[in-house]
Amino acid sequence: GLNSPFVGELYDKQMLELSTGTGAYDLLMFNPGWMGDYVDFLLPLDEYMDKWDPAWDDIHSGFQEWENTYGGKRYSLTLDGDIIMMYYRKDLFENPKEKTAFKAKYGYELTLPKTWDQLLDIAEFFRRDTDGDGKIDFWGYADQAKRGRSFYWYLLRYIAYSSPDPQFFDPETMEPLINSPEAVNALENYKKAIDLAPPGVLGWEWDELYSAFMKGNLALSIHWPDEGKRHVELETAVPGAQMGYALPPGVEKD
Repeated sequence: GLNSPFVGELYDKQMLELSTGTGAYDLLMFNPGWMGDYVDFLLPLDEYMDKWDPAWDDIHSGFQEWENTYGGKRYSLTLDGDIIMMYYRKDLFENPKEKTAFKAKYGYELTLPKTWDQLLDIAEFFRRDTDGDGKIDFWGYADQAKRGRSFYWYLLRYIAYSSPDPQFFDPETMEPLINSPEAVNALENYKKAIDLAPPGVLGWEWDELYSAFMKGNLALSIHWPDEGKRHVELETAVPGAQMGYALPPGVEKD
């Protein structure tokens, strides 16, 4: 039969096997962001795709280009095609008492955050003790912040702060832009969000962030598409809860 072991630290394990030439794998499933590291160990698939059509045209052109193709050659096939969305507790954001209290504290209307700075206000506002035991048990916002997973949540901020032309390296000199004002602003925003998040968030992966929102412990979450198609879980766990959907915030610029 087919032996498909599941490995926790996938990148480290796969790169060790690939770089040492053990030949442990015939096929790999990996994050497309790792393609640059993996490509020297992979076999181009163009010849095989031309011979045995894998329904290539069924894959969105964006994923074809960004995830599957490197240096003009095709090395992989998209399995998932993830995007990131913002989920929020519609019942809370539309609650008149919450809206009045928010405006009194911050001086503007409670709406979905259009900027990452506004998201921090929401994270602070909804952070509260709901059962009166003196302990915070509800939070406005949290990230999937475990090391190795947190990059996407930083990337969302970095792209916004660096718009309209975000780059990791200067296109002319290839100098890293990690210390640019935009990169620093993105990281500072991330740090403030972490400080307002639940305890232990630096260890959160997919499961923890998904569960926190779906169990009714967060007012707002930015995550993969899974929550939306399972909105009934939230509505069952929290009577009266309603899930809303939107795009992640950006940054206001002159």
